[in-house]
Amino acid sequence: MDELRDLGAEISYDQIGCTYYYKNRFDIEFHVSIVVEEKNK
Repeated sequence: MDELRDLGAEISYDQIGCTYYYKNRFDIEFHVSIVVEEKNK
């Protein structure tokens, strides 16, 4: 959560719902790369 705050996310805690929520809108992008190695290596 600290990393997201460092990037500008405004995160608050709802004591009634016992959950965290974002006060501002932002996008999170994930990029995944999969490499299959040959069996004989």
